[in-house]
Amino acid sequence: MKLCACGCGQEIKIKKHHKYYGIPNYIKGHNTKGKSLSEKAKLKLSQNAEINPNYGMKGKHHSLKIVYLYAEVVIQKRIQIAKLGQSFFKSC
Repeated sequence: MKLCACGCGQEIKIKKHHKYYGIPNYIKGHNTKGKSLSEKAKLKLSQNAEINPNYGMKGKHHSLKIVYLYAEVVIQKRIQIAKLGQSFFKSC
């Protein structure tokens, strides 16, 4: 039995892949306990979040949001092309 090195006292559960990669020192997410980000790092994270609202987010539902936004842009471009085509054929 190995305990988390952060001091929480929780036991690290042994998993199959630990046979190959070793037993970790921390439970997932406990390696940052007691640490804080510098002001420079906080600023960079906030700037990235302004540029891309999905920054730092993972998972199927977040990637689908990007797909839907892309699809919306494609649809708008196709509508513009269709309007140009209609006006071209009217002028002929």
